[in-house]
Amino acid sequence: MNINELAAISKQALLGVNTVIDTYNNWKTSKISKKNKLALLLMECRRNLALLEILKLNENGDQINKYLCQVAESLDILVLSNCFMEALNGDDSILQELSDLEIIVDTENKNGKPEKLNATDAACFIYQRTIIIKSVANLGLDFQEQHGIRFRSRLKNLENNFQILSIALKSSKPLI
Repeated sequence: MNINELAAISKQALLGVNTVIDTYNNWKTSKISKKNKLALLLMECRRNLALLEILKLNENGDQINKYLCQVAESLDILVLSNCFMEALNGDDSILQELSDLEIIVDTENKNGKPEKLNATDAACFIYQRTIIIKSVANLGLDFQEQHGIRFRSRLKNLENNFQILSIALKSSKPLI
């Protein structure tokens, strides 16, 4: 990785931090109820799932194309970011609500029992991986091909975690 690629990643990360802080300040002063925050988070998950479903990620192949990158750049985790910022500032009520939500998925764990996943784990995965995927998408196709990045697979993993979080949020009976 050369210095220009590192600079591009750093610039993207810095812009992301500033956006999160500015948005959180607005979020904090809006006095949105916990139930409404969960509803907003569910809407954000549904929007991202709809974007990812356009790509038909279940199809074979791991080719990278500009459409994968454009959709990846359109993913939004603003509500989720605000939930994490809120927890960092002492109000972890949303994250506590998520940690109480477990869902059973079709896969089995090492003991052969149905796997239980915590919504907080899915939320953390989504937050971290969305930031990374958006940064990599901004670096372009040449970078991705040169470094053998399995972009389609990464997007599919992200889609699965959005589905997990969405199912968990639906079980909390949000307003929508």
